[in-house]
Amino acid sequence: MKNAEREILMSLQRKFFPKELKQLSKCGQSDRTKSVNKSSSISRLDPILKNGLLLVGGRLRHTTIQAEARNPIILPKKSHVVDLIVRNCHEIFGHVGREHVLSLLREKFWLVKGRATVRRVLNACFSCRKRNQLPMTQKMADLPHERVASQEPPFTYVGVDCFGPFHVKRGRCLEKRYGVLFTCLTISCSC
Repeated sequence: MKNAEREILMSLQRKFFPKELKQLSKCGQSDRTKSVNKSSSISRLDPILKNGLLLVGGRLRHTTIQAEARNPIILPKKSHVVDLIVRNCHEIFGHVGREHVLSLLREKFWLVKGRATVRRVLNACFSCRKRNQLPMTQKMADLPHERVASQEPPFTYVGVDCFGPFHVKRGRCLEKRYGVLFTCLTISCSC
């Protein structure tokens, strides 16, 4: 499996970084002063060539962290293989967020424009889109004819609201009282 993964990554790098691979293979393994052209998209990563793969260089040669985390494999920003790697990491770790997926990927891989790539793949995740979807809002229905009949005289169409009972003191006893409210549906006037 590791050999197959390595071959796939090598073919991916040959497709997307042919100039960089050629420049670094000319320089040799021991010459760390040579680098890729400044116009390259990966020139800031100080790439090195190890076992046929482009790895991130840097100043961490003397640390005790794992070699994969110290020199991650450089991957392009748009590729089907990269999308599969990001999606796999996202799904294995339970549909975690963008920054968490990016930090997990950087333990082994360095994606060019990594945040944008992870965001693009995670936005296409059906489960996450379904889970994070905002609730739908209902569209209000059209107003009935009675509410928009402006040519009719007031109180042609009436709405009635009843309320109560209210306890009212009358003399020494309590009585129940009810109310009714008549509202003109056309001009919203009450009486």
